[in-house]
Amino acid sequence: MNTKYQLHEFPTVDNEHSIYFLYLLQQFISPVNELTKEITSSGKNTRSTLGIILPVLLRLVECSQSIAILLMKNRLRDASILMLNIYELRLDLIYISLDTSREEIWITSNVKSKKPWKVGAQQKEIFKEHDELSAEKSIYRNFSMTKHGNIAGDQTSFPVAFKKNNLIFSGEHPRQVTGHIFALSGFLDSALSAAFVILAGHNNKFSELEQVIHQAYTKIKESSTTNITDLLYELVFLEHPHLKEIENVRDRLRINIIPSNENEDFKIEVTLLDKFV
Repeated sequence: MNTKYQLHEFPTVDNEHSIYFLYLLQQFISPVNELTKEITSSGKNTRSTLGIILPVLLRLVECSQSIAILLMKNRLRDASILMLNIYELRLDLIYISLDTSREEIWITSNVKSKKPWKVGAQQKEIFKEHDELSAEKSIYRNFSMTKHGNIAGDQTSFPVAFKKNNLIFSGEHPRQVTGHIFALSGFLDSALSAAFVILAGHNNKFSELEQVIHQAYTKIKESSTTNITDLLYELVFLEHPHLKEIENVRDRLRINIIPSNENEDFKIEVTLLDKFV
């Protein structure tokens, strides 16, 4: 007697907002995948294009596709773990693009217990502005908390958080998916920009694909700007529901975001202006 097994699929996100951004992400990844094929068939390949660019780009595509699948299933924390992988590869490409001598260091690295360079050292060299460096450290810290199951991450790390003797459930919001896609696309854009710099240094130029990739990122960035603005207003109205009753309130509100640090999450300060600016 033959035994039949049935696998039940996890539910897929069904809101148009998330689906649209997943579509935009797909449009972004497709030309990157095409780029890997162009590099493979190129007659100008060097040790660096084959030993750095090709394997890293293939991993970026593979990882991004996996993240998209997880986001479709609303598995945000699991997607964040893979986002950390892309974040570190992004640092590697940018770091290598700043000094060609690092290309051979990457290719010949054979220490399995660690990568050639520490993340902190890379961040300090790449991000010169204090605020930018602080933001990058915060991003890396948050994704790392999720990866390592740090209890201090609260709902970032777990489906529930235990605070003041109460359980707080993380809940779901369609803009959480789009927020991940916005961050992912930003990581990919800067990683790919560095990859094109390294390729150009080896007389490999793919101008048409570079333009297509940049246009796809710009579309996500522009759409995300509107998304983030709307999300900020949602958070403000959630905290101060009485503001929704004020006429033309969005034109009168000034929102200031205080970045997170090692001990506190980011905060939102709101000012209601008496006159339009």
